Amino acid sequence: ERFSAEGFHFTRYADNLTISGGSELGGAERVVERELRLLGLKLNDEKTERGGRTRPVVITGVETGRAAKVPAAKVALFHAKITAAVRDDLTDQVASVRGMLSWVRSVNPRQAHALYSETVQPGSAMRAALRRKRRRSRKTR
Repeated sequence: ERFSAEGFHFTRYADNLTISGGSELGGAERVVERELRLLGLKLNDEKTERGGRTRPVVITGVETGRAAKVPAAKVALFHAKITAAVRDDLTDQVASVRGMLSWVRSVNPRQAHALYSETVQPGSAMRAALRRKRRRSRKTR
């Protein structure tokens, strides 16, 4: 769920609220705190992150900053999983590999390109499997 007001963007994902916008968000934070109080809720200071371009924070698995990106630890995990699948010729994991690459691409296409280039070697069975069109299953209900 996403909406904008007074130059700020508010995004909600489950119980995570994100406010983004100009350099001064203090006013927006006060509005959110007031609205939460009216609902009988309060902002959890231990879960509140304040950051931006100069102080990146991770929000729902995506690191903020000059550009959104997947945190290095997550990229390293995906790198290890994809490398193992390619090395062990595990083409039955193509859906999993495709999902990892797709999610990284949705956050930061440059990171996805680097991850693909570093892990899915030319001539590998995994590269061929990834290039094949996905077949849509026809399930009857």
